[in-house]
Amino acid sequence: MAEDILLNVVKTNDGSLFHRTITKADGTIRTIPPEAHSHYEIFYLLEGKVKYVIEGKKYELTPGDMIFVNIGEIHYVEADLKTNYDRVVFRFDKTILPSYFSSSQNLFLPLDETFSKKRHIKKKDIENTAIPSIIKEIIDVFAMDKYKHPLLISESIRLLVEINKIFEKQDLSLNENSINKPIQLALNYINENIDNRITLDDVSNNVFLNKFYLSKLFKKETGMTINDYVTLKKIFKANELIESGMDAGVAATNVGYSNYSSFFYNYKKIFGKSPRTNHI
Repeated sequence: MAEDILLNVVKTNDGSLFHRTITKADGTIRTIPPEAHSHYEIFYLLEGKVKYVIEGKKYELTPGDMIFVNIGEIHYVEADLKTNYDRVVFRFDKTILPSYFSSSQNLFLPLDETFSKKRHIKKKDIENTAIPSIIKEIIDVFAMDKYKHPLLISESIRLLVEINKIFEKQDLSLNENSINKPIQLALNYINENIDNRITLDDVSNNVFLNKFYLSKLFKKETGMTINDYVTLKKIFKANELIESGMDAGVAATNVGYSNYSSFFYNYKKIFGKSPRTNHI
């Protein structure tokens, strides 16, 4: 099995995570299981060849490319390990910005609008910006003994500013959507009704496909079953509600669970711990 070498990692109390990781080449294709999280993610590929799948959409990344993942989006990575797989990952929420940033300065707009804009920014659109030098500086910060977190926050804000400059200068509004149309409709239906009970029959009826054919097609396109996708989306949304201070039982009801024991089982399976209300 390919070995992950976590060169640098900085974790903070607010759940922010910054890391550079290399997976050593062993000639295999490695698939990292689907996940979702309550933070934005900016992924920058330094070396390797990667297929990044987000909400069923496939993106082919080559070195120098960057991709964004919005809060709560299901995603997984397939890495071709003919060469080393080297990447820098930033995971944070809007609290990364100092309080003196006004609400009118929405630096998160490109990350918030990943369905209506291109989330995959290619090397040719990045190489003449300050982003490569910022990435280099961030890698240098990782190697420091002190002040890693404040410096990473500062560099991450610079990165967000540069990303916004790219979107201001270029027409990145066209969506790179390689997903099958019925599956896109299925994903839209699920996300629009995630607060309710959702069955396979509900989804198939709304996309006008036989449920067995739809199930097979959904698994092929997204890498997971419809049930697994619905469960992940519900549990991650419930977790956001719990983290905001909502009672776990109320959160379960709000995402369509009528049976708390089922919610408890799925939550613990995904997060490895019991749902516990975080009072704020």
